[in-house]
Amino acid sequence: MASSKMLDALIAKLRQALSGQFLAGVMKLAGAAALAQAILMGALVIATRLYSPADFGVLAVFNAVVTIVAVAACLRFDIAVPLPREQKDAVNLLGLAFLSAGAVACGFSLLVALAPERHALLLFDPSVYKHLWLAGPAIFFLAGMSALQNWFIRQKAYGTVARNRIVQALVHATIQLGGGWIFALPVFLVLGQMANFATAVVVLGGVFLLQSASLLREVTVARMRSVASEYRQFPIYSTWEAFFNAAGIFVPVILIGALAPPAEVGHLQLGLYAMQAMIGLVGAAIAQVYFSRAAEEHNAGRLAGFTGTVLVNLAKTGPGPLLAIGITAPFVFPVVFGEEWTRSGILVAWMTPWFVLQFLASPISLALAVTRRQRAAFLLQLFGFFFRSGAVLFAAYALNGYVTEAYALSGVVFYAAYLAVIMAASRISISSVVADIRRIGLIWAFWILLAGVVSALATMWK
Repeated sequence: MASSKMLDALIAKLRQALSGQFLAGVMKLAGAAALAQAILMGALVIATRLYSPADFGVLAVFNAVVTIVAVAACLRFDIAVPLPREQKDAVNLLGLAFLSAGAVACGFSLLVALAPERHALLLFDPSVYKHLWLAGPAIFFLAGMSALQNWFIRQKAYGTVARNRIVQALVHATIQLGGGWIFALPVFLVLGQMANFATAVVVLGGVFLLQSASLLREVTVARMRSVASEYRQFPIYSTWEAFFNAAGIFVPVILIGALAPPAEVGHLQLGLYAMQAMIGLVGAAIAQVYFSRAAEEHNAGRLAGFTGTVLVNLAKTGPGPLLAIGITAPFVFPVVFGEEWTRSGILVAWMTPWFVLQFLASPISLALAVTRRQRAAFLLQLFGFFFRSGAVLFAAYALNGYVTEAYALSGVVFYAAYLAVIMAASRISISSVVADIRRIGLIWAFWILLAGVVSALATMWK
């Protein structure tokens, strides 16, 4: 009864604090994300019994390479798509995003084809290297997915994005499980992930052509040059910001794959997925809808209050479940995924503080883009890249191991700094946030208590 009242109070607070359109958008995207994650999590429970930790290590390093490149492949014109007032400017930004993504994907494929194998094997395990030829297409599909999602977020077509996420999850799960059942080869883990991205481009691209094909007449070289000039801060600063943000997260994964046994990065992949599933459930939905409203709020002089409200509600919704996952993971993972995945549960516990801070910072991080502080965001991400990669290398050579634990702790430091910079840039009133700490603490305490009960039950089950 107490938890029901707490949930009712939280929902009432959300409805009071956020506009109906914002809330409706968040609920549509979060609901679809929940169903998609449920599909993928159910598939993962089976996949961990079809594939080994070393197979998941291949997927982890492949994803790391693709994400690092894809996040900057559109030169960040993809995230600028929701900003223009005129549709013709937005569709030209969309065209620029796709042209850039295609060029970067082709360039990467050429690099893989021409790079001497002996040099590539210094960084990549042979089991990873033989799958890198798939990275070029995957980069294009992931970058294209981002551009199209932002187009439909601009149109406030949240239902279209939501339905597509469910289709993506079904395609992803079908390929991974079907391939694992018949062949049990890591290439099907990779193909399933790539099909996830490709499905978004095909489906959303088809809907775009059905609804907005007439806008393609507005796409011209002259207009693309004009919007490229107007939004030049995005490729100049935001591209590098995004690149180093992704590099700060995923270059250490590549380094762990090179410095540790293949199974270690596989355990890390499962742990990252478990934590990112929760962030994707609510945080990603709020981030997309937040960005669609942030420019309007900033122009009206209400960005500080709007961002502060979103931050407080993030603190009420996400960290509690994340803390529960972190506490229960060492006990629950062996039961759910099998005994050989115990190490993944331990790593989840190490990564929990990092992901709590990331959950709070990431959805509102685009406030830096809205306020045109791309240079500050770039410098912050540059610091994160060197600090986090350096932490892994330091642990490998100075501490004789513990590379994954060092990676987890470096995330705590970086995202704490990131959140502080966002709050300062948005001019969020610290006092307004602190005023809600007691109520937020009670919500977190409920989740921690629940985690203790679940951990005890999991221990008895074993």
